[in-house]
Amino acid sequence: MHTPIEFQKFNDSNTIVEMSLKHDRALNIVFESNQGIVLLNNDLEIEKHAPGFYAFATDGGNEVYAFGQGGAVFMLPMIGLSEKDAIKVANSWIEFEKIIKLSAQQSDASETMT
Repeated sequence: MHTPIEFQKFNDSNTIVEMSLKHDRALNIVFESNQGIVLLNNDLEIEKHAPGFYAFATDGGNEVYAFGQGGAVFMLPMIGLSEKDAIKVANSWIEFEKIIKLSAQQSDASETMT
């Protein structure tokens, strides 16, 4: 599975990026380098346990962020990795990137207020 071109452009400009994401709950997100993405998918055996998904980041511990069929973004648990436990967080990378940017802006604003 290939990653969306918009994600490739984002990821080419970063090696490993760690940030907080406030979607439904506060989460960390660690974007892997391009080489790290391949290793992550191989180590987790994504094709075997969650066919149709391609991991590109982790929360730093228990979950992975992955592209599903059609480019939607999902969170999957690392333990018990399976497509039935996938939680859709965005319809596309572009939508997910907007969530990230909004979260970063909100985080910056809250830090400025304290």
